[in-house]
Amino acid sequence: MRNLDNWAFFWPFLGTLASTMAYVIVISLYYNCFLLLSKGVPVSSPRTRRFLLTYISLLLVLSTWSLVQQLYVIITSLFYLDSSDTVILSGSWLTEFPPFLVLTIWAADSFMIWRCFVLFHNTSTGYRIMAMVLLLLISLASLGAGLFLFISNLFVYSGFLSASISTTANIMLSIMIASRLLRHQKYLRRVLGVGHGSAYTRIITMCVESCALIVFFMAAYTIMFNIGCNAQYIPFFLLPHICVISALMIVSRVAQGTESTATIPPPSSVVHRPESVHVEENIRFVGPFTTEIGRESV
Repeated sequence: MRNLDNWAFFWPFLGTLASTMAYVIVISLYYNCFLLLSKGVPVSSPRTRRFLLTYISLLLVLSTWSLVQQLYVIITSLFYLDSSDTVILSGSWLTEFPPFLVLTIWAADSFMIWRCFVLFHNTSTGYRIMAMVLLLLISLASLGAGLFLFISNLFVYSGFLSASISTTANIMLSIMIASRLLRHQKYLRRVLGVGHGSAYTRIITMCVESCALIVFFMAAYTIMFNIGCNAQYIPFFLLPHICVISALMIVSRVAQGTESTATIPPPSSVVHRPESVHVEENIRFVGPFTTEIGRESV
């Protein structure tokens, strides 16, 4: 048994405790999403619900596996009978990183990319082409960020580069989502009045917060690792669960309302323009396969 007073093992132990608390949040969000999706949102298709149920179950498995691996690392580092059973804690990205951390990051990023795709699906051709090109670049960047983790033996800065790419990708995704929803919010307020479109502020905040979670913890780990701070284990061990929480926050919004606002007729003081309002009077927070004619999907 190792000396428990050794500060070298304090931060990994604290990081494991933090991961356990984050896992409780994962369980809570998963349970909430599962109940909402099981009830069946009237305007969402069965295919959408099946996909989301499968997706959140995969996220739960990834988060659970990460926690088990983290517990194994800290237990074998603190309590062992034979030196061959010991897992050396160095804080490097690949030495102790959960085996499915890359898959967890890809799962979170891919869902946000899909949300962006749906948001820009029915925009004008120019905006749609620009959005698709950006999403393709972000997808390639996310894929490359994950692959860089497997070549750390060949490239000493691969972990730093991977974290930097993933951070940049999430910042770009949050900017794209916020800009699209702000544009639609501005449109609704111009056509229907200033009292409309306020629900989009909450959606924008939730989407940006979801991406910001990953950005914050990824950046924190990168900075702490490069300056040699032992506290790096806290964001490092939390990262898989943060990616899952980030994705579940979006799924929760999809499951709760499926659409951000109900279609509300404009007040009498506002000039009603059916030929233009019909195009963008409501923006849905589901996939393109549930789109109604003349409405925009989100």
